[in-house]
Amino acid sequence: MIELWWDMLSHYTRYSEGQGLLTVTLLVGLIVAAIAATLAFLSGSLANNGYAYKASAQAGAAATSGAEDALLQINRNATFGSAGYSFAVGSSTATVTATRNSPSNGLTTILSTATVSGYTKTVQVVVSVNATTSAVSVISWQNT
Repeated sequence: MIELWWDMLSHYTRYSEGQGLLTVTLLVGLIVAAIAATLAFLSGSLANNGYAYKASAQAGAAATSGAEDALLQINRNATFGSAGYSFAVGSSTATVTATRNSPSNGLTTILSTATVSGYTKTVQVVVSVNATTSAVSVISWQNT
């Protein structure tokens, strides 16, 4: 059986003049091209995910910095309130509002929002300001 197969193979290779080698070469080339295309797609996806993570983290840091600035303003001036101001953080900017007596009397709600490359992060902080001592206490802190 093996001898018959070997005879057929040697007959095929003797008269095909490189057609088998050409077929194998094309098949290996297609496999290499498919692997290269897959790797190119994966590297592009990973690079995009890394950029998205960085932009999202920068937006979160800017929003947090804006909220912390408003806390500092309230700590310095217990009656501080603002309809909105911009707070620069590196190359990013946070938009900050501080609404007094919200959600109830004696509480102040700080809302800080920052957007970096289409990724928006918001920090909402509710603080209590003691009218007598002007002490500031954080009631809640939410990152979204």
